[in-house]
Amino acid sequence: MLVELSKLGEEANNKIEAANVRIRALRREREEAAKALEERKVGNQKLTAVLQER
Repeated sequence: MLVELSKLGEEANNKIEAANVRIRALRREREEAAKALEERKVGNQKLTAVLQER
C-alpha cells in the first residue's frame, strides 16, 4: 500500500509539474501577444499621423 501511495504521489507531482510548464508557456505567449498588439497600435498611430499630414 505504501508503494501505491508513493506511486500516486509521484504521478500527481508529475502532472502538477506538466501543468506548471504549460501555464508558464501560456503566460509567455500572452505576454508576447500583448507586446505585439502594443507594437501594432503604435505603428497604426504613426501611420494615421502620416496620413493626416497629407
